[in-house]
Amino acid sequence: MLMVPVEGSNVISAYGWEPQGRVNPRRGDPVTGVFAVEFVRGGTWHYLDVPERVLEDFLLAHSRGAFFLHNIRGKYPEVQIE
Repeated sequence: MLMVPVEGSNVISAYGWEPQGRVNPRRGDPVTGVFAVEFVRGGTWHYLDVPERVLEDFLLAHSRGAFFLHNIRGKYPEVQIE
């Protein structure tokens, strides 16, 4: 997964997002994916089934670290990668 550096964050050093599964737009299913986060203090985690809209909101957030802590961490299944 391509990781994108995050500048100016005390929490996140990089993030990535990769679509997963099949989507049926006729049913109105949201596109979901794996949201990857590399932390400034070390470690990489994958958050599963994150809607694409959450990624879009993350990218627009004034503070990506705060957005992550309030809207992603603890809200989606997570797996520690490193």
